[in-house]
Amino acid sequence: MGVFKFEEKWMVSIFDAILPADHLQDSSGKNADFYADFTEELTQTIPGTALIGLRFMAWHLTLCAPLFSGYFGRFHKLDRAKKEAVLAKTAKSKLYIFRELLFLYKTSASLAYGAMPEARKRMGYEPAEIETPSWLKERAS
Repeated sequence: MGVFKFEEKWMVSIFDAILPADHLQDSSGKNADFYADFTEELTQTIPGTALIGLRFMAWHLTLCAPLFSGYFGRFHKLDRAKKEAVLAKTAKSKLYIFRELLFLYKTSASLAYGAMPEARKRMGYEPAEIETPSWLKERAS
């Protein structure tokens, strides 16, 4: 089970808004757009019910939440401050499903970010003795 490319783009934008990673660089010195690689792997391996939740929330955050927050436009086209405002308003939603699905995104973004050697180094951790996730191996090659 996978997602459409445009949904994947939306998910990457959501992950990056939750935990920006534009300061991380890959081995060539370019900005690490690792959320795209992570999202591709995640959507292929995550259980179906969780993927349905990620997709539903991507649609909600992209099309509805900006309007509920007073912004016109799709989430991935908003500037960083507006994205943060939309996420903050969603986190305070009266509807549990939106708060919970946002938590799923936060958890996923944290797992992706924490898997990056550059991020662990930035946080002051020594390189972990863990198996490198396949989506990171692909980036390194």
